[in-house]
Amino acid sequence: MQFLTPTILLTLLTTLAAAAPGTTPNLPRALVSGTATWYNQNGEFGSCGEVHSDSEILCAVPPSRISGKCGHTCVLNANGHTLRGRVVHTCVFCSATQIDLSVGAFKVLSNNNLAVGTISLTWQVY
Repeated sequence: MQFLTPTILLTLLTTLAAAAPGTTPNLPRALVSGTATWYNQNGEFGSCGEVHSDSEILCAVPPSRISGKCGHTCVLNANGHTLRGRVVHTCVFCSATQIDLSVGAFKVLSNNNLAVGTISLTWQVY
């Protein structure tokens, strides 16, 4: 009986630790249905601390999704095109379903039509 209480306590603590918020790194990546706009790099540092060119395939994600995602892969699907790019910046004014893309990424997904300004797409960050 003297070993039963520590065993129960250890089991309880292990169970609670496993259920703690923020400790579920193996959750599936959410596929987001939303919209995308485009932005110029302007030779400036993004919020991830790097400078990139407009021709690269880049993503700026909403503030609610940027934590720990700098350098991660973004997968973009629109108008029959699928692209893989890198998360390099925060889209400060984006809602949770919006994403901002480099000129290079937006051109491919919009069939080379920057003038449309906004496109519908699905996207994920890995």
